[in-house]
Amino acid sequence: MNTDTQQAEVWALEEARRIAMVQGDVAALEKLVSDAMRYTHSSGGQDSKQSWLSKMASGALRYETVAFTEPTITVIDGTALISARMQAAVLRAGQPGSVSSLYLAVWVRQPTGWQLAAVQATPVPVKP
Repeated sequence: MNTDTQQAEVWALEEARRIAMVQGDVAALEKLVSDAMRYTHSSGGQDSKQSWLSKMASGALRYETVAFTEPTITVIDGTALISARMQAAVLRAGQPGSVSSLYLAVWVRQPTGWQLAAVQATPVPVKP
């Protein structure tokens, strides 16, 4: 499989992740995310696959809107790195909030297909 095809395949999965986040589709995310996934949020908080999906299933975390933009995708052997911008409106414990971050998502090709292994986000600096 050539690099362009792999990049398109991984970006399609990232878009599927975005849609599942907005729809609160924990079952879809369960399939996309590796059991060993680590998510470091732009707030500095960290989640495992289980804790992240549990927060969404319980309603403690709800993504109202999510946009992933300005992606750069690099594929190295069986690993894909997506560097992009995320803008989101969220509800955390019922309290509205917003996210403006730059993030790195790491997708790893498994025997069953690509799975999200890690997300590392950092807040976009507020311009004075």
